[in-house]
Amino acid sequence: MFSGLGKLRRVKVKLHVDADGKSAMQKQRRISLPLKDKFDEILDKWEEMDIIEDVGNKPTKWCSNVVLTPKEDGENIRANLDITDANKYIERTTHAIPTLRELETRLNRDKYFSHLDMNNRYMLCNT
Repeated sequence: MFSGLGKLRRVKVKLHVDADGKSAMQKQRRISLPLKDKFDEILDKWEEMDIIEDVGNKPTKWCSNVVLTPKEDGENIRANLDITDANKYIERTTHAIPTLRELETRLNRDKYFSHLDMNNRYMLCNT
């Protein structure tokens, strides 16, 4: 029915940044040469899918490192952002997560359900 990565086009995510937050610039981690080509492929794919965009050499106050980890197949890699420094300046919003009992009550008479793959969930958001 669906394929590829969708995007929430009509929804914008608002990050509440602490006004006292000066910047979060991490010291650059080097990408090892054996992983460089695979990492470039990931970046090209993300740019093609409109997940990221090249900002060139523009100065920025916010920069997070990418952490590469091998997948279980031993051939592919997973790219993750290390946003621990940036998270220090993000003000949290609170959402009450329903209990299992509450969900069971709400879904009691429902007949149809769907499975949502949240593997790339943050890539769906526009900021």
